[in-house]
Amino acid sequence: MLAGPIYRVELVSVSRRTRYYVMRVIYALILFFILWMSYSTMTSFGRVTGQPISIRQASHMATGFFISFSWVQLLGILLVAPAMAVGTIATERERRTIEYLFVSDLSNLEIVLGKTLARLTLIGKFLLVALPILFLFRMLGGIPADLLAGSFLIGGSTVLLVTAISVAVSVWSPKSRDAMIRVYLLMAVLFLLPLILLVFTQGALRNVAGSPWLNFVQDSLEAVISLNPIYVLGEAMGNRFAAGATFDFSPLLEMAGWHLAISLTCITLATWAVRRVHLGASSKGEKSDQSDGLSLFQTISRGWRPALGDRPMIWKEAFAGTAKTRFGWLGLITGTLIVLTIFGLTVYAFVESLGYQRSYSSKRDYFGFMAGLVGAVGSLLLISLSSRAAGSITQEKESDCWLSLLATPLTGSEILAGKVLGSFYAMRWGIVPLAFAWLLAAFLNPGYFAAAIPFMLTAIACASFAAMLGLYFSLRSKTTLQASASTIATLIVVGGGYMLCCCGVIGVTGGQGGEQLMTIALAPCMPYLLGFPSSFGLWWNEVGTGGDQFFRFVISYMLGTIGYGIASFVLWRSIVEQFERIAGRTHGRPKVGAHDGADLTIGRR
Repeated sequence: MLAGPIYRVELVSVSRRTRYYVMRVIYALILFFILWMSYSTMTSFGRVTGQPISIRQASHMATGFFISFSWVQLLGILLVAPAMAVGTIATERERRTIEYLFVSDLSNLEIVLGKTLARLTLIGKFLLVALPILFLFRMLGGIPADLLAGSFLIGGSTVLLVTAISVAVSVWSPKSRDAMIRVYLLMAVLFLLPLILLVFTQGALRNVAGSPWLNFVQDSLEAVISLNPIYVLGEAMGNRFAAGATFDFSPLLEMAGWHLAISLTCITLATWAVRRVHLGASSKGEKSDQSDGLSLFQTISRGWRPALGDRPMIWKEAFAGTAKTRFGWLGLITGTLIVLTIFGLTVYAFVESLGYQRSYSSKRDYFGFMAGLVGAVGSLLLISLSSRAAGSITQEKESDCWLSLLATPLTGSEILAGKVLGSFYAMRWGIVPLAFAWLLAAFLNPGYFAAAIPFMLTAIACASFAAMLGLYFSLRSKTTLQASASTIATLIVVGGGYMLCCCGVIGVTGGQGGEQLMTIALAPCMPYLLGFPSSFGLWWNEVGTGGDQFFRFVISYMLGTIGYGIASFVLWRSIVEQFERIAGRTHGRPKVGAHDGADLTIGRR
């Protein structure tokens, strides 16, 4: 075979996994749902006007659906493709099976290229699910050829870029979970951070416009953004309908050319390093925590380490470092850029609120920024928390510590509680930016200290749910990568991703029924729940006036917080029961010395 024997083995073994069938089914259902929303919107408009749908309106409906499809396809690529491709090399290293590939007659190029092509084929099968659905629109006059070609050009180049980057990161990652977190951090820096910084430099720094350094920064950001498929797709769609002409394919072709060049560079580096990196790491032995990319934070945290005490599992998870994620230098650089951006935007928003007279409107701008910041950063921390919890059980199995853990006299509740609290403790540094923003808000309005109480209750409820969800999948999964991917996907959908579908249903419903549906739909949305207490300053003038909108938001907030608290308790009970059943242990701790030796026989009645 032209692609080599690795391609055939990977394609057969990976494509048989159930989760990839489930992902394709979910993707098809989302597309059918968007199709239903487009049709419902058009028919409701026809009922209001009392006229049948014309051929032109049906054609516009087909075009509108395809634009929605293009965005869903691109977001699906950015969310799903890294998880599919990032375990190519890291999983082999984690299982210690990569040595079997090295002692064979296969070259580095055959190993890397075979695995990369297999993942590209798997992602292509995921995207081809939409092809039969698109054929339905031939009955409505079809889809414009320029839209079709432009959308699939952007999607194809993005798949190639994301897959190549994931494979390259996988070569330098000792564990699959570390590789996945590094890839998503890198994608956030490449695709989201430049957009935020460009808007900031164009709006916030308009007073120093024309300075050489600002022009250099803006030109650099624009060069990076020109490779961003999200920005290119938005510009292409906007220009297509603003001018009423065809696609301007020049930025698309330029982006695709750069994507191809970067992808070939990543594959070349991965081919050159796949054998050197693993053999070099094996010859040096296991890395110590001091050599990790986050050694500074670990050194600070190790400055205080309590005694073992009566809670050994909590001590192990918090201080032994067995389940820590090794971000590496790539994760350290990207994480530092994200943190500096958060602090910089927070300080700028605070200074801007002090630049005017301390009026209600000037403070209101900072409070609005505060709500968005807490919702976004808090959601990212919850995803990190759930990912860490998802690897807490599977890593015990992968490192052959599972049986040793079960041989201890610790009960299932003590083991699981230690892992939950250890996951909470691992997120301590992520709270610093939020605490900094809260202190600045309290300086503007001391009443913010009162709003901190409901925020803490909501944060505990949402964090408990995220940790329980991670433990649930960690108990049921065979690998850390599978557990982390399942946990993150479920948390994103349950914690707010469902709003992409609910907004369409609410828009079709409209009226008072739409407002009631919005009240219910907002309740599980984690960014909204985390940001609502932080928006205290936006609502203080409406509290005394009895604004209906404010009280609807309060009801949604209370329902969501209480709901996540109840869901966390139910998941906890289920996880403890499953742990005891999977481990084959009896409930409770054996009482040594309380009775004679016959009573110490485990599992007999």
